[in-house]
Amino acid sequence: MNDVQLNGTLSSLLEYLRHIAGLHGPHQPCKERLLLEHGHVYEPSMLTPDEHQVLDCQAALLDTTLDGFPPKQCFSNSQQLATAGPDGPLTYCEGYCYPRGGIPVHHAWVSLNGKVIDVTLRDRGTGEPILGRFTDRHYVCVSFETRFVRAEMLRRMAAWPLLEDVTGLKLNIAGLVIGVERERIG
Repeated sequence: MNDVQLNGTLSSLLEYLRHIAGLHGPHQPCKERLLLEHGHVYEPSMLTPDEHQVLDCQAALLDTTLDGFPPKQCFSNSQQLATAGPDGPLTYCEGYCYPRGGIPVHHAWVSLNGKVIDVTLRDRGTGEPILGRFTDRHYVCVSFETRFVRAEMLRRMAAWPLLEDVTGLKLNIAGLVIGVERERIG
C-alpha cells in the first residue's frame, strides 16, 4: 500500500489516514483528513442488558434481528438501524474499520453509549455481530446526527456513504456532523 506497511495496529491505521490525506492537496477536503481532525477511535466495551434490549427493539422495528442484517451492506444496514426509531439512542458512524491482518476499509456502523455496534461484520471467533466488544480490528469514525442521516436517505431515496463528499459538511462543537452547506442555484 504505497510505502505504508499495515499490520493491524491503531498507529498503522492513523499512519494510513495521514498518508491518504497527504495524497490530496493540503486544502482539499477528504474523508481521511476529516477523520484525523474530528474522528473518534473506539475502544471495546461490553454492552449492558438494557443496551442489548435497545438494540433488539431497533432491529425489530426493521423486522429483523441483530444477526439478520446482510453482509457487505454496511451503509444501508447502519443507516437503517440508526434511523429506525426515534432520534437517538443509536448514532450513525462512518469511517474506517481496520481488521488485524487486513487493510483499512471505508465502513459504517452505529454506536450506542459510545460502543461499537457493527451488524455487518462478524467477530472472527464467534461469527456474531460486533456488539460492543471486538478484539481483531480498530474503528475510527465521525458520527452523524440522526436527523441529517434520515434527510440524506430521503433526499437520495437510498442509503449512501455520507463521507464520499465531505465538502460542506457542518460539524457541531462535539464533532458530530449536523448538516451540509449546499450550493445555491439562482
